[in-house]
Amino acid sequence: IILKKKFINSKKINFIYNLRNIDGVTGVIIASPANTHFRYAKFFLQKKILVLLEKPICSNINQANILKKLSFKNNTSLIINYSDLFDPNFIKNLKLISHELKTIKELKMNYGNNKNKYFFKKTITPSADWLPHPISIIISILKKIDNYQIIDYQFKVNSHDNQLFEMFKIKFIKKKITAILNFSNFNKTNMRNIYLETQKMKFSFDAYNNKNNFFFKKKKYNFNLKMSSFENITNTFLDIIKSKSFSTNIKLGIKEMTITFSILKKIIHLRKKLKNEII
Repeated sequence: IILKKKFINSKKINFIYNLRNIDGVTGVIIASPANTHFRYAKFFLQKKILVLLEKPICSNINQANILKKLSFKNNTSLIINYSDLFDPNFIKNLKLISHELKTIKELKMNYGNNKNKYFFKKTITPSADWLPHPISIIISILKKIDNYQIIDYQFKVNSHDNQLFEMFKIKFIKKKITAILNFSNFNKTNMRNIYLETQKMKFSFDAYNNKNNFFFKKKKYNFNLKMSSFENITNTFLDIIKSKSFSTNIKLGIKEMTITFSILKKIIHLRKKLKNEII
């Protein structure tokens, strides 16, 4: 069943155009514009209907906390789709190295591509759209972040179409562990990979090139699990519905939002500063 605002005919899909009658609905995937996430998720959680929610979770932390309270109060699952965390290749890698995470020597992430178009002051910025992915990974691995530093930030707005491009490097710190994030959506970029090394092991995860997925301990093990992240998370969601169990990653989501919003606030300041310098 798909909720649509405009009328569309289909023999294979049952479209609905309002939410007055949702009898029989046991779970929903919300992949609507980000500014509608809170309203829709709240509506379904209040009716104890399980929710799989695309990131960003909602517009602010207060809204996220309301969704968290509803999820726990009604014992109703709320899953945030951080796609890399549900990628079978990443899960396999992290599981193999999980007992070594206290001895991390290096954690490096490269994200961004130029396939999506972002228009200055009209759409979500590249940084706002992408940051939840690597931040969720860092929290999943390090559990928390003590501090971070934006080492470099650049942006460009095309004069002919107002398209926004961003490039930045951020250093995250937890005690003696440092994680580096490189991001760019400038032309000819196409990267979504993670490299993690501990004292005894290392792994590489690449969402865009399965040939770069490997685990190393004394010798290299390449693996390529065919199931996609979306297949895995939807299967997981269906299993939760069928078993009538409770599961949520909203606590991780709130940690991610807190850090992401803090970084975005500083990026806005840097963008204004750079614009003034250009003028």
